[in-house]
Parts: sequence; C-alpha cells; structure tokens
Amino acid sequence: MGPRPKTIGPYRLGPPLRRTGWGLLHKASDPAQARPVVVEIVPKEVFGRREQAAVAARFRPAVEAAVRLHHANILPLLDYGETEDAFFVVSEFVEAVPLADMLVAGGRLPPSLGLLYVMQVLAALHHAHAQGLVHGRLTPAALMVSSDDRVRVADFWLERLVARRAAESLPFQAPEQFAGAAPAPAVDVFAAGVLLYRVLSGDLPFKGRGGDLERAVRAGVPPVPSRVNDALPPQLDPVVMRALAKRPEERYASAESFRANLGAAASGLLRQRVSGGGGSGLQRRSFSPGQVIFEEGDPGDCAFLVESGAVQIVKRGRTGPVVLATLGKGEIFGEMALVDDQPRMAGALCAQRATLAVIPRDAFQARLGRVDKVTQKLLTVLVNRVRGAARDLADLRGLIDR
Repeated sequence: MGPRPKTIGPYRLGPPLRRTGWGLLHKASDPAQARPVVVEIVPKEVFGRREQAAVAARFRPAVEAAVRLHHANILPLLDYGETEDAFFVVSEFVEAVPLADMLVAGGRLPPSLGLLYVMQVLAALHHAHAQGLVHGRLTPAALMVSSDDRVRVADFWLERLVARRAAESLPFQAPEQFAGAAPAPAVDVFAAGVLLYRVLSGDLPFKGRGGDLERAVRAGVPPVPSRVNDALPPQLDPVVMRALAKRPEERYASAESFRANLGAAASGLLRQRVSGGGGSGLQRRSFSPGQVIFEEGDPGDCAFLVESGAVQIVKRGRTGPVVLATLGKGEIFGEMALVDDQPRMAGALCAQRATLAVIPRDAFQARLGRVDKVTQKLLTVLVNRVRGAARDLADLRGLIDR
C-alpha cells in the first residue's frame, strides 16, 4: 500500500474516520456543493484478481439501487465512482457514532432507548423492502446514531456487491443464509430480532465461531431476554423470539408487522422515553437548505414541528414540483401520519436551515389513548375529512391543468 490519496474523484479526502469490513471511511469535502461528505473507499485488491471483474459488474447496479432510497432513517447515498485501484461510495455526513461503538462502551442500552432505536431500524427496513431492496447485512456497525437519538441505516448497497461476509456480521445472519439462500426480507427481520435481543439483554442470542456459531443459529434456542435482563417486561419475550424463528414463514411477515407488534408490547416503555425527564422528550433533527425531509408518496410515521428555519411543502406537477406552502417557526406539518399509515400526500423540503421536532405516531397515539373515545373519534374523522378534501382539490387542479 502506498501513501493515502488526497483526492478521489472530485472529493478532497480528510483524515480517515474508521475502518469498515471492506475499506476505509474518510470525511471529505465536496467542492461542487460546498459541503462535507463521507467517502468509503473499497480497494479492489481486497477481492482478488479473479473476483474483481464480477464485483466491478455488480458495483453500479448495487449502489444505484441504494441511492434511490429516501427515508429519514436511511443514510442517504449521494454519489459513487471507480478508479483504477478502488471503488468508492459517497454518503451524507452526519455527526453520529456507530451503534456498535455505543454497545462496546455501555454493554446494553436502557430498554426504552434500545426499543426506540430498533423501531427506527424497522421503519427503514419497511421502506427499503417496499422498494424491493433487502439489506442482508444488518449489524450494529451499520447503524449510525446521532445526538438526537435518530438512527440511520447504512450499507444497503453492500449485500449486492460483496459475496463474502465479515466475521462480526455472522451472528446476525439468518439460518437460511448459512444454507446459501438468496436474501429476502425475512433475513432482515431475523437480523433485527438479533439486534433487538442484543440491545435489550446486553448479549447475543447466538454465539460461537465457525461451525459452532452456525449450529447455534440453525438449531440453538437462546434464553428469553427477560431471563438475561430481569429489568425487561416479559411481554417483550414472545415478540423477540418470534423474530428469531428458524423458519422464515414463522417470523413476522414484514418489518412493519414486527414494528407494530413491538410497539404494542413496548408501549409503556416507549411512552416513558417520549414523556420522561419532564420535558417534551421529542427528538430533534437538523436539515440543510435543499435537503429532502420526506417525499410525496413516502410512508409516514411522524409529524414535524418547525422550531427554527423554513420548510416548503411541495407536490409533483406536470412541469416540476409545485410549492404549496412555506412554513416557519411554530408550524406543524406531516400531521396526517399521526392517525393513519397512508402515503404522504405531499413532500417536504428544507428551504432555510431548519431544526425540527419529531412527533412519532407511536407517541401521539399513546397520548391519544388517554383521551376519551369520543374525542379520539372526532380527531380521526376530522383528519380523514381534511385528507379527502385535499384529494378533491388535487383532482380539481388536475382537471384545470388539462
């Protein structure tokens, strides 16, 4: 290995951040956009001469599939490229640490925090699966956690590119993956179950090396999480253990089903997380001008309160996006997602650097559960009527455009 390059493609490389299973992460600058980014450089030599041609053929479709994912809990990919010696992938820079580092430092997480993280991971997986993309290598190292407790899932491109697996990913591999089965959403459900077990109990459900680990995953039955950590409520045990079922058809049918069952079983702990500490308990997220907050048609599971900056609500038009409104401090958007799981009827774009408070559907509905049933029904009817009126207005605009 010679001296490290100072640039790759148009990007100016800073010091390395850390090693990954296949390469090196650098903080870098993007001169064209005047923004910091992260560049993962994967040397071609790690694949061997015979494998390089096949990897090169898979590289572009693998990354382009991941670039199309737009979700609040998925780390956005911005660009990719290839040099004579390496492949590189460019992602958005966020001030965050891998969940793997947090687990090394602290063992297990407070149950409410671990649940919050896994709920976000499942939301990301649901979105990716709806786009036909399976992660296939979900581990704590692929999860970036920022100071507002927002989780972003990285490395959706890796499964399609690399056949071999890093040793640290093997305890998260589903039984059928050891048998050579093609990745399917069920393997991500299993990996999320292993992750949930790990953050709640402080231990992995399956351990060992080589053949011992494979036998444990394919035939072993771990103790339920509440036996490992007696601070856990036992109603979480069947949720976790179903995700770890050996046969794919015995697991949850989808990441969203897993998320719904987990949310129902853990509602008390999640409510503590949202309302604890005497404050609002809301997560806060920062957005830069031009950054997409969500797109029209995206699944929605939260609303947003603008604490600073400005946000544009946009809808697709015949000749491009149409700005419906510009919102400022104190205004709320995305509120339809609090009462149902219909796709977003419009998109949201950061117009001026903004800080947004996130209002999760789970937390809202937990609070709504303390309201009398007549008020609950009234709120639901009002939202459905507003949604219907918005659809009628969109249809009318379409007729006028013609």
